[in-house]
Amino acid sequence: MPRDMTRFRAYLDQVRGGGEILAPIVSANPMAREHMLACLDALEALGAEQVLHDACAEAEKRLARSSVEVKASVVPIDDVRGAWSERTLMDFDHRFQPRKMRQKYGYVTALVFASETPSAALVRERVLAALYRAAWIERHGDAARVADMMRQEGNALRFAGAEGPRLADPDAARAALAPHRDATLHATRFAAMFGDAAARRVGHKPLGLPDDAGLALALEEAKQTREKPEDLV
Repeated sequence: MPRDMTRFRAYLDQVRGGGEILAPIVSANPMAREHMLACLDALEALGAEQVLHDACAEAEKRLARSSVEVKASVVPIDDVRGAWSERTLMDFDHRFQPRKMRQKYGYVTALVFASETPSAALVRERVLAALYRAAWIERHGDAARVADMMRQEGNALRFAGAEGPRLADPDAARAALAPHRDATLHATRFAAMFGDAAARRVGHKPLGLPDDAGLALALEEAKQTREKPEDLV
């Protein structure tokens, strides 16, 4: 459709309709340009829907102890040229506020950003992490402190088989993060998880941390425990 108000109104009509299939598009950019069509084509070419289906089947077996029931979707996100262009803001909400989408629509979403090169491995990882996150929050509730957020995300990433993010100097990052693990202020939590560069972009105070410091340390610490992520939900 042409990029005009007719297209935008059609998007609003679908979102307001609240239909089961249409619910996940609330995260998408309705006025996206051609690069998002290329992203969609790439996801289709790699068989993203089958990867989603297989990941859901895997999670259902591995999370058999959990009673949570959700539907999952893969959503391509415009973090390149759209109004929703700050990736870390969307990523933060996706990781730490998924209960809203699940309670309203019954969905969890696995985000694939336009700035990334999509692959079957990436889609599988995002879907597994999203499903585990839903089970974790159902069991433990919403993460309030930085320490709670790290425990949630470390186990979600470990469950999904993620290899990163990684830090060049984890000891320095750990020392800088230590005073903030009990913080509950949004700006501090955001900076702790995504680092100084992201914090500055959105007007928050930096903490002396590299990119994705909290996420990287969370995964490292989760890998050091003997407990399996499946046993914690």
